[in-house]
Amino acid sequence: MLSTKKWLEVLDRVGRRCLILKMDWVNAYKHLAVQPEDVALQYFNWLGMDFAELCLVFGSRSSAGLFNRLCKLVLALVLLHARFPSDQVIQYLDDICGAAAEGSTALHSLESLFRKIADPPRSPVSFDR
Repeated sequence: MLSTKKWLEVLDRVGRRCLILKMDWVNAYKHLAVQPEDVALQYFNWLGMDFAELCLVFGSRSSAGLFNRLCKLVLALVLLHARFPSDQVIQYLDDICGAAAEGSTALHSLESLFRKIADPPRSPVSFDR
């Protein structure tokens, strides 16, 4: 998890006039499906209609920890592929913050790659009950 101290250390490391980046996962928990046997636990009724949530939900005890593992894995892969120094990036929940020295184009590459991996186009999901 991010702390102000760690973020200030990153900024100090890359120097004055650095470039900074903050990315946020769109619908973060919706990137992980729940086990089929747990879908029955995520039913709700609204306006007389029944719904079932197929992905992790905000507020569930396990959602944050499960998503955190996915986020750390994706971030590690992106950093490796982008050849971006891991000590210049901090993850906080579904936010990724990074910094690079003035004049660097590395953050643009990092953002582009992260978007391709973390927010791919989605196809419709359906299931029969």
